[in-house]
Amino acid sequence: MLDAPKLWRQAADIRQRLQSNQGRGGRAAAMGIDTSKQDKKDLTYLELLIEAEKSRTKYIGDDQVQQEGIDASIKLKAISDSNLSNEEKRNKLVKEYLRDVEKLRAANPDDPLVQQA
Repeated sequence: MLDAPKLWRQAADIRQRLQSNQGRGGRAAAMGIDTSKQDKKDLTYLELLIEAEKSRTKYIGDDQVQQEGIDASIKLKAISDSNLSNEEKRNKLVKEYLRDVEKLRAANPDDPLVQQA
């Protein structure tokens, strides 16, 4: 996981250097080397990292929303199933059983479980 605030600070520092034509300083400046090209490359790279982190964060958020929706549907199904009469529950289980038998029969017609049903 990337440290987004750190990336933003680094990008801001590079933008400020580029705007003021200040350069990086240090040894490169002492040797008269122009560091603006490297700063532009570094800034582009940092911006790509920031966008990737934003996308990852959005994806994780969307995934969490999906999981919460699944959990809610399971709870609602349990509540609605608890309100069924015994006969309705039995009919529902029979339908599920027959559906599973058909799936098994389609996958493996020689299975002894589907021969009995």
